[in-house]
Amino acid sequence: RNTIYKLSKNEGKNILHGGKKGFDSKIWSVKNSSKNHVTYKYISPDGEEGFPGELTSLCTFLLKDSCLHISICAVSSKITHVNIVNHAYWNLDKRKKNIFGHNLFINSDYFLENDKDNIPTGKKVSVKNTQFDFRNLANIGDKIKKKGSGFDENFIIRKNSNLIAKLISPKSKIQLSIF
Repeated sequence: RNTIYKLSKNEGKNILHGGKKGFDSKIWSVKNSSKNHVTYKYISPDGEEGFPGELTSLCTFLLKDSCLHISICAVSSKITHVNIVNHAYWNLDKRKKNIFGHNLFINSDYFLENDKDNIPTGKKVSVKNTQFDFRNLANIGDKIKKKGSGFDENFIIRKNSNLIAKLISPKSKIQLSIF
């Protein structure tokens, strides 16, 4: 069908994080919960922020064996674009100042190049010999200083990878692993 959908713009000519009033600003209802989990639900009506279809989204937070599991899924009544993500920021130090002392590992050989509007172009770029190389634990602060800015790029995770990333605070000895 040749239907044109006009999405709301909230970052120049682009839409980011679901639009002017994205899912981060919505009140999600509690679908169910127990002592170790909670599942939230949000129903986005057909046409919200310009997107086609009623979209029912579920997000579950589960604590099991000292691990936090986050599961997100969505189903739409029409064909639509959806890419829901957990956008948590982690500071593992006991005294929260910044994360420049943290060490990071990312199981990735490539990242996606961004254009001037910070939109991925689709071009894969090797992390080798760049500030994007976190294939071995590397200090985030050193990388940011050398790069001249923070990181807002998409990393392409190696196929058949179990461990995606690891963040470690040498001060607190707290470690976060993402699978």
